[in-house]
Amino acid sequence: MIDEYKINKSIFLNCQDEMKSICRYLSDYFGIEHFSYIKIFNDDTLMCLTTHCEWSSNFYLKINFQKSDVFYKTMDAYTSGVVLWSSLENQTSFIGFKEYSKLSHGISLIEKHEYDCEIFNFCAYQDNFQIINFYIKNLDILWRHVFYFKDKAEDLIKKANEEKWILPKCTKPSKNDMLITDYNKNKTILSSTVPTKHYHLSIHGVKTYLTASEARCCYFLIQNQNIKEIAKTTELSPRTVETYLNTAKQKLHCFTKSELVKKLLNHSILSRIYL
Repeated sequence: MIDEYKINKSIFLNCQDEMKSICRYLSDYFGIEHFSYIKIFNDDTLMCLTTHCEWSSNFYLKINFQKSDVFYKTMDAYTSGVVLWSSLENQTSFIGFKEYSKLSHGISLIEKHEYDCEIFNFCAYQDNFQIINFYIKNLDILWRHVFYFKDKAEDLIKKANEEKWILPKCTKPSKNDMLITDYNKNKTILSSTVPTKHYHLSIHGVKTYLTASEARCCYFLIQNQNIKEIAKTTELSPRTVETYLNTAKQKLHCFTKSELVKKLLNHSILSRIYL
């Protein structure tokens, strides 16, 4: 059972103002009205942050979402990828959420790691029929927001991690429950409207981050640029570029630049780095 009192007092239902402040540009520029971040741990606990606490409270405490066969199961039920909510429209929990919040046309970005699974949800009002095309054509913007959010909401995420709650037991979804689609997210970089200071990464269960400068140097390194070329592109000195790359190697436990490139490519980090 979900402890209603515990949830009502948690950061989960008391983070709306901070979350809306961080995510307001999604609505202003792109028509995305709702964002939520869910992390499911391998011990069957869960944490969540959302821009609309009232809607989420209704969803979790009144609709009784655990009776459905889609939303928020144990992490072994998930695969990294992209889920369009249109594939979930016949699910009980989806119908209840849609009726209460007047939201629809959603998409979930899923990143499964060794010890947890992160889910980033975006959705719009029901009359915004064009948003699906926007999602598909602009996944780079959504991934950019993921990095921006995890940087700006670092303190909120820490608090939420301290207030995890037990995930109700659910059966695993059938093959038709989720439409997992892989897209090429290595696209043109989003403008500096939402600058990101830290790019949080998880490699083999070890969590770390690259600074924006380290990420830029890594990006051009993988484009086969040498130190002098990266320095010219980034308008930094060769020594500074070397320092950033050495720091990135240390953070990702690499001994050579070749090993750094291989690790970035193997873990799809390059596609999530934006200038």
